[in-house]
Amino acid sequence: MLSAELAADIKSLLEGFQEANTLFEGLKLIQATEQQMEAPMRRMAVGGNEANAGANDIHALLAHARGVLPKMPPRAFFKAIDAAGATLGRFLAAHSDPTGRLFQLRENLDEFALAFETFSTDQTGKNALPVLRLGARLLIVFETVTASYAGMLQELESGLETREDEESISFCFSGDFSLDEMAKKLAALNQIIEAIASLVLGDATRPSSRVLKLESGSLGLDLAVLKSVSSILKPYLSAVVGYFYRNHIPEGRIRSVPSDAKAAIKSAIDVRVMLQKAGIDTTRMDDQLEIAGMVMAESVVMLLKDQVGFKMGGSGVSSTEIELAAGSRGCSARTAKPRRRTAALD
Repeated sequence: MLSAELAADIKSLLEGFQEANTLFEGLKLIQATEQQMEAPMRRMAVGGNEANAGANDIHALLAHARGVLPKMPPRAFFKAIDAAGATLGRFLAAHSDPTGRLFQLRENLDEFALAFETFSTDQTGKNALPVLRLGARLLIVFETVTASYAGMLQELESGLETREDEESISFCFSGDFSLDEMAKKLAALNQIIEAIASLVLGDATRPSSRVLKLESGSLGLDLAVLKSVSSILKPYLSAVVGYFYRNHIPEGRIRSVPSDAKAAIKSAIDVRVMLQKAGIDTTRMDDQLEIAGMVMAESVVMLLKDQVGFKMGGSGVSSTEIELAAGSRGCSARTAKPRRRTAALD
């Protein structure tokens, strides 16, 4: 399960709980009444007259409970219980529950629903007691689960956001890919990014990119890339796609790549100029540029070979014909957006 999908499902879980507001308001009333039983229970434990007084207080509280519980419309209350149960069921159908908390919550919810149904048909103090006990416990479990999954959601979402020195870039490669082909394309993109990072950052140890989202089908990828690296990556890939479109696209698909394509790309696309435009001094980088330029050219051939569609930054950089060839399964169908959208690349 991808982090983005898990975060979306947890958000739906929490929103589903919030929609069952009638249930939570009722449970709070139940908890408040149940907590009043603690002092009488202690008096009963003392024995003697205190025990009798405590018992009388509990009987009075149960009588009060019969007045509190009917204030909750049974139909609305049962509807809220069913909604919370359905929300739990959907989440558990898609995810494991390693801590067992969600299964415990569902079990407690079922027990409480049965007790409340019994009380609704026969409103006696005897039937009110299980409602108070089970309702108070159910609220605690609900609050524990909600707090736990809210914390998990916050942690997941923080990992899906770009930092101040990063930029979110989305990529989409249309087509059908085997696992091996997908791995090769991802490795090729990483090699391009790392080659640029070696020119821009030198021997920096921090990773220059992070995966924010990875989608299957047509290969969709959102990366958080250091801004200093993305400032070269975007124009480089845009220029390469333009080169391929002008020279190596028969029938809307990059297929036959000449043996000299790598050298031609390296010659046609001047990485040195891109670095200079970014304010980087390249006077002593001849050897580095030679090595990085060849690595980038080799990797970009692997990246774009056999593509029927390619998008970067949310705007198509391939031709209309390529986009049409991709069809509904291609990049045009991808709707995911990075948190910080890059400028359109033409």
